[in-house]
Amino acid sequence: MAALSGKVAIVTGASSGIGRAIAERLAEDGALVVVNYARSAEKAQQVVTGIQAKGGKAVAVQADMSRVAEARRLVIDTVKQFGRLDILVNNAGKFMPKLLAEMTEAEFDQVMALHAKGPYFAMQEAA
Repeated sequence: MAALSGKVAIVTGASSGIGRAIAERLAEDGALVVVNYARSAEKAQQVVTGIQAKGGKAVAVQADMSRVAEARRLVIDTVKQFGRLDILVNNAGKFMPKLLAEMTEAEFDQVMALHAKGPYFAMQEAA
């Protein structure tokens, strides 16, 4: 039996990169994985299809983690659909290729909403 059999995991920003690798590994270890994405439903579905092709369980769910209401909804809907949430991986992020001196307050707020505010309230909802 896989170590995470019966567990439900959300991986934010799981449609590519590190998030995709985390989602694939959790599924390989037996978890049902909620593959979160903000914009690319097609890329998220490719991750789900790849997991399912290897015998794993996964679904794609859209939620912009920079928006508190959507971050909370992701957790609430996961629990409603699967009856539980065991693992929440806050992976979603955005690289801002700007010099510190050039970043505007609005850009700073965007980065902090995605990297800190949304994940914080998703964890609060999960707790």
